Amino acid sequence: MQKCIWGSKEASTDKVLLRDAKTKGGSAVELELRGSRQVIGKGSFGTITKMQAKRMGRPTEYVAVKQPEPCQCDVLEKNVLTKLDHKNIVSLKYHYLEDGLYNIVLELVDEGNLYDYLHTKGHYAPGRGLGILTELFTYQLFRGLAYCHASDIVHRDLKPENLLIDTTTGVLKIADFGCSCYLHEREGRPCYVGTRDFRAPELIMDASRYCSKVDIWAGGIILTELILKKPVFYRESMESSIDQLYCVFEYLGLPTSEDCEAMHVRVRKWMPVTRKRSFQKTFSGSPVRDLPTFLHLIDRILTYRPKDRYTAWQVCAHPFFNVLRLPQTRLPNGNPLPPLFDFSTEEIATMPDCVHGAFEPFLGRHFRKEQQQQPVVAI
Repeated sequence: MQKCIWGSKEASTDKVLLRDAKTKGGSAVELELRGSRQVIGKGSFGTITKMQAKRMGRPTEYVAVKQPEPCQCDVLEKNVLTKLDHKNIVSLKYHYLEDGLYNIVLELVDEGNLYDYLHTKGHYAPGRGLGILTELFTYQLFRGLAYCHASDIVHRDLKPENLLIDTTTGVLKIADFGCSCYLHEREGRPCYVGTRDFRAPELIMDASRYCSKVDIWAGGIILTELILKKPVFYRESMESSIDQLYCVFEYLGLPTSEDCEAMHVRVRKWMPVTRKRSFQKTFSGSPVRDLPTFLHLIDRILTYRPKDRYTAWQVCAHPFFNVLRLPQTRLPNGNPLPPLFDFSTEEIATMPDCVHGAFEPFLGRHFRKEQQQQPVVAI
């Protein structure tokens, strides 16, 4: 294997022997990584670089190459992404070892992340927000989460920076699984994960154990940011996790002993909440298409007891997203919406019965297609 040189800013071509993530066992292939090193993302767990990739017999394509920092997350992210194959999750194409660390080659979503789109590119309009993109991006986020959770995987670091978007097509993809974990891993699962504004209360209060519902909470906070242009529990004066908790307390009240038991946290004495807020008041006048329907949804996501929070499929089936089911709904650029209800057999198998009614027209189409594909057996 030839070592790939990342330090040079000059254009270069490096041949790397790597593993194809889409083949069983990861068959070895040779790939040319071409072009200058253009950094398109940088975080605690690594640097992401845009490169051209050329594989023999295939056209050249742009890819995102993630070079990890020395930590244990490179193996985890590689293993998790190898297991996941969904249209709303960034796709792992190849992986290879360099200096003892797994570098991963990902599909490139060139427009960038949701945070940049919302905050630095001027697409948020006062009184209108992001328009249909609020429902569209949120729905795809939870559809991707439904697949993750059914695959026994919790992301644990959901935030707009980790959601890649293409506004030409309207597609959203969940990225950056460096903090993810498997649900069955009961030991050594730290609570200090995720970004403060998006951390579920049980994580802030050092729960002895937690589940995939921490992702549901984070997804709900992301929805509020798409509407308000800031997370609902955000304050500029916040300096600690305790400040974050009291922002939650202002809306939900102090957790009861039953709430603490449900979150697997110890009961504590908290200072009284001096200021009370309500979602109704906060979101009145905000760019929400249907305020009562939105409030119904957010009340079932942002609640203390994890078991009472909606599952990802329940969120997707909520009437808040009915506008996405209308044939006349279009993207802001006039393009049609991306396919949103083309559920795979694997997805349908994980849907709880309570959501079948919301998706019945699309499930019926799927089942008819499945019946047509079944071979005719002569009797």
